Amino acid sequence: MNEAFYADLPTISMFTAITDPHLYIDVPADWLVIITDVVDSTNAVAEGRYRDINFIGAAAIVALLNIAMPLEIPFVFGGDGATVLIPPSLEPSARQALQHLQALAQTAYGLTLRSGILPVHDILAAGYPLTVLKWAASDTYAQAMFSGGGLVYAERLIKHPEYGSRYRLAPNHQAQGADLSGLECRWQEVPSPHDETLTLLISATTSPDQSPFEVYDAVLQQIQQIYGTAEEYQPVRRQHLRVSLNPRRLWTEVRLRATEQGISKLRALWQVWVQSTLGAILMRFGVQTAQTDWGEYRALVQAATDYQKYDDTLRMVIASTHAQRRQLLAYLQQEHARGRLAYGYHRAPGVVLTCLVFERMGRQVHFVDGSGGGYTQAAQMLKSQLKSFVPLPYQPLAPLKERMVDH
Repeated sequence: MNEAFYADLPTISMFTAITDPHLYIDVPADWLVIITDVVDSTNAVAEGRYRDINFIGAAAIVALLNIAMPLEIPFVFGGDGATVLIPPSLEPSARQALQHLQALAQTAYGLTLRSGILPVHDILAAGYPLTVLKWAASDTYAQAMFSGGGLVYAERLIKHPEYGSRYRLAPNHQAQGADLSGLECRWQEVPSPHDETLTLLISATTSPDQSPFEVYDAVLQQIQQIYGTAEEYQPVRRQHLRVSLNPRRLWTEVRLRATEQGISKLRALWQVWVQSTLGAILMRFGVQTAQTDWGEYRALVQAATDYQKYDDTLRMVIASTHAQRRQLLAYLQQEHARGRLAYGYHRAPGVVLTCLVFERMGRQVHFVDGSGGGYTQAAQMLKSQLKSFVPLPYQPLAPLKERMVDH
């Protein structure tokens, strides 16, 4: 059995090492890729509902992590959705949880959550590698990085109106409930420590005989040259973290929690508000209990943020000055004109956090997105730029068509 293959992977300590192809390990063929995303998230963001979208994207991850626990599984948060890989033994429970979460998303938010489960074997049979490595972002959080093009294939396939139907799930109110324990959304918007926050999506568009890692390595070197170390462009600083006690801000979590638990929204709001108020007091006075050092909790949150990651696309949310942003965008536009990459970006005054907290002083991750729907907005620009490349970096459907005809 290879259920522990990801848990047993060694971790890398330097983020820049993600451009070394020799560090990636093949994902077992019998594992499964789960893709989720909020349908029409662009319009929802335009309506100011980016916090709802982030929360639903994170809910899919926490539901699957709770099913897998204590087994460690890889995942990536994408703003309006998520990618999670699971061993085959978890498929029945995962299917039930996702179908129930789809129903919750519709009931609580009026949003459509698209979900699909695709065997890794199908991705490999179509000619797309899928490899992974593990980066130790902090003492309490490790981030999965993916390469090979397999996830790009999986996402496009699941979204395809015809060929994706065999993998997509349908909402089911009768399905066994998703366990969303640990999911929180209680911080105020975190202001940038510089002029602004920049959400970046960068995709290499090199030819098949060229390594995309050369492009990403050059981009990361340019970012370091412009911004300095990761500590200098980290968008979340402990001194800027403030618990929200505004009922309107807490409402995103309340609507899903009330629907999930079958309690009144007023009662759910009261529970969340009391917990948030208590947490704010404990942090304000640096109280140390038997299990939690509240004076150090903000530092732990800062360390466990997912502000930089890679899944065939480089995803970063960084603190920037106006001058730094202009310098970086000039470089990206130059590389885009050379046909080496496509990119999308979004500017915002700060970030929003959506949190998974399994242990208050231990295992946790805080998903970062630019306020105003940074990832969703940047994705629109990225998609537009990718259309200018003929052919696109990946042609995901032709191999599947041939296999379906054969059958």
